[in-house]
Amino acid sequence: MNVEQRAARVKLLLLDCDGVLTDGRITLVEGGDEQIKSAVAALDAAIRSGHKTEIDAMIVPGELSNFSKGIIGTQPDVWQTKVLRTDQLSPERFAADVTLTARTLGQERSGPAVYIFARTPAGWKLSEIPIFEVR
Repeated sequence: MNVEQRAARVKLLLLDCDGVLTDGRITLVEGGDEQIKSAVAALDAAIRSGHKTEIDAMIVPGELSNFSKGIIGTQPDVWQTKVLRTDQLSPERFAADVTLTARTLGQERSGPAVYIFARTPAGWKLSEIPIFEVR
């Protein structure tokens, strides 16, 4: 049986193509962990200020508008974020696993959250909050 005859018998072909379209390298952002911790601290300060312009300056434009409005509408007396760890998702994105402690309208709340930061020309900005379990 030649190659053509063998190929004609193939009914289904499954391939694993991981890494085929890339060179397999992972590009690490030098000092990324510290840069994200700094961005989280700046976000905390903006939230505590209660000024819309300061909060919006820390968020990717067009993203998280409800989060921004909610923070401004109930300016917290306390907003403290502790970064537990960071993970580089790509050269342009980092995830930060955090715990938050907040006090708004006299109620203390705390819990875990995950922030996704995106690199912009103006620095690292909050782009997503896929997990926010502050209760």
